Amino acid sequence: MNRFSAWSNTVQYIIYALALTTTACSVFYAYFTAIANGEEEEEEEDSLATQAANFLHKAVIILPLFSALFTAVRSRLRSRDKHAKCAMAAYEVVAEIYKYRARTLEYDTSVGSTEEDKAKEEKEEGVMPTGPGVKSGEQLTRELFVKRVQNIYASAITGEVQSGGALRHDGILAANIEAPLERAAFVDKLKAHIVANFYGQRAADREEILDSAKQTKQVQTAKRRGGLSSSKGTEPDDLTTAISIETYVHSRVRPYAAHLEKQAPLLSRRLQLLDLLVFMCNSAGAILAVVVVDTTSLATFVAISVAFAATFSSMIEYHNLQAQVTATNGALRDIHNLLVWWAGLSMVDRRTRFTKYHVVGTLERCLISTVAAEAAAVMQGESADGADGQQSGLGGLAGLSGGS
Repeated sequence: MNRFSAWSNTVQYIIYALALTTTACSVFYAYFTAIANGEEEEEEEDSLATQAANFLHKAVIILPLFSALFTAVRSRLRSRDKHAKCAMAAYEVVAEIYKYRARTLEYDTSVGSTEEDKAKEEKEEGVMPTGPGVKSGEQLTRELFVKRVQNIYASAITGEVQSGGALRHDGILAANIEAPLERAAFVDKLKAHIVANFYGQRAADREEILDSAKQTKQVQTAKRRGGLSSSKGTEPDDLTTAISIETYVHSRVRPYAAHLEKQAPLLSRRLQLLDLLVFMCNSAGAILAVVVVDTTSLATFVAISVAFAATFSSMIEYHNLQAQVTATNGALRDIHNLLVWWAGLSMVDRRTRFTKYHVVGTLERCLISTVAAEAAAVMQGESADGADGQQSGLGGLAGLSGGS
């Protein structure tokens, strides 16, 4: 995913540089050609203006060829589309993992399954069960999780990545998590990866967070062995087993809120800077159109200012900055409201099904919306497996609100 993003950005900025250079060479070629034609001196050697015009004439011919080459490479490889597809799939898988670990939304096992309820009724009525066996709610939930993850992965691979790309599965990704030693190494690498890449923490913050994670792991081990009680009342997130709603808020909601608090001003400043540069370039073009220096009009150079303005506008559209700022501010608003609502709940209210549904659903929806804006992808409302008969969101929310 990162490889696709780096390659697409590199090619795109090379195209920007070639377009600006071609425009500048064309303008200066016309300028020096006019000077060379206006010179009346008869010299055996070409003047400096003539030499510059000849050089720029060659550049004007060659540069568009390179620009067309990189444009064809970009269209052929479609790295940006591959990055968008892989990014959306990656965060959708992470969302499914946390929903499954929290046992909420589609993976709420407290309501029971139709198959299991039917088996209980038949047992009470004295009817012998038939078939290969009745699956419990936990088994059905696990099967649903596996199915959804498989479909998300298949959707990411199908299409752009399958036709002209490949995903690397080396290093820690090739670890066998069923082996104890490789599993421990995988969990440590996973913690470092989440802190560094998902929440965008700096190096010093990463070391502090990882040291804190090690300390909480030691406290948890001591508590299991000696019966110690946790001072904070929140279990550390081991990234593998079932997670309580308190741990989810502490290890996922609050770090992501801190990440958005840093990301929102950065995106806003970037958008404002590019908008300001577009305005300055357009203003410079208007000034150059009327300025005359030593009987030489600078209107010829208006094309350069227009090219820079078009490039900066294209950068805003390429990175989808306006949508990113809107999505990030909206997600930050919803998460802050969620944390305020969470702080006002009692210990009993925090353990209800509706609370888990609301907290996990809000955070994962905000996260996917920001990723969709960054990847310039279109969010689809249908479920990952294409079926909407498994505890649909609105129906489940209505039932939870009525039951709580």
